Amino acid sequence: MAVFVGREKLVQGFWEAELEVGDVLCRILPDDTYIIAQPNIGEKLPDFLVISPTYGFRIIEVKNLTISSIEDVFSNGLLQTKYGNKNPFAQVKSYAVAWKNYLLSNHRNMGLDDPFRNIGYVVIHKGFSKLEFEYKFGRQIHTWATGDADNYYKYHFCFDELDSSFNELLAEATRFRSYSNSLKNYQIKEIVEHLKISPSKQTDDPALYNEQNKITDKGAEHQPKKSSRKKWLVNLILIALIIISIFSVIKFSGYIHVGSKSSSTGSISSLIENEEQTEAIIEITATVERFFYDSDNDTKFITLTDHTGNMEAVIFSDVDVPIIEEGETYIFKGYIQPSEDEEKMELNVTDVDEPNQKNSDD
Repeated sequence: MAVFVGREKLVQGFWEAELEVGDVLCRILPDDTYIIAQPNIGEKLPDFLVISPTYGFRIIEVKNLTISSIEDVFSNGLLQTKYGNKNPFAQVKSYAVAWKNYLLSNHRNMGLDDPFRNIGYVVIHKGFSKLEFEYKFGRQIHTWATGDADNYYKYHFCFDELDSSFNELLAEATRFRSYSNSLKNYQIKEIVEHLKISPSKQTDDPALYNEQNKITDKGAEHQPKKSSRKKWLVNLILIALIIISIFSVIKFSGYIHVGSKSSSTGSISSLIENEEQTEAIIEITATVERFFYDSDNDTKFITLTDHTGNMEAVIFSDVDVPIIEEGETYIFKGYIQPSEDEEKMELNVTDVDEPNQKNSDD
């Protein structure tokens, strides 16, 4: 039986779905495994963090949507629901990035080497069974590109799939199985002792959210009077006009220069050949061929490739990016600069997006 930290918080907060999932995980995961409920990792509030000495860290997001509320499903994790688009897979991946940042901020000298490769993530659906899911969407999933279905089921589970084999499935829920993700006991102890449980977390259940935030007649008594709100709005508009006027005077007086570098898109070969691109912010869609993380400087060095060629790129510590994995394709933004040895050009990355997530509502 695993160690369940924060269970009482779920009980107090009436997190029934999360509590049921947590209790099952506690029962089926090994004794040397920790389950942390709603850990406070600063940027995000995941449902669970699993810490295993065997495979490292796994972030778990629990969803309690019913099968009837889901209208369509996509291989990138996007769900079209009655309440709008949701992407729990993108959500749990963002939690993984937040956990990486937490580790770098609080345990940089612990000897974790590359935090990216110690982290995996899964989504667990509590509101329906796998049979219900496949009955409704099985034919559609069968039309996905080769490998997409297997990849989807690698990171998405239903509550009825939580059995004695789930620990092995958690271990597989990563792109870095060839990497040694084992943690030492002293590392686990320090991380668990340092973690705090988040004080609260807003439910993402639309029906419950609307009920909790409904304005009753009694509550309306505490709303500002119309005259007060009107006066406040007029003052706000006046302040905005004053700020705009001051900004315009400064701008046209020549005290500041307002502008930005032009932007462009292109292939790797065109960027390498056209050195004038050094003055522009460029955007390129490319696949990560090689990834190296310098833990001493929190700097990432990557080799990008597309159908036209290869290019080296660097991502410095002040750039917040998603988890970058070899073999995956991303949209990179940045500018071209000479490499450190000045023998070739490289991309200084300022932003990274995932193509299949860029336009989705997470």
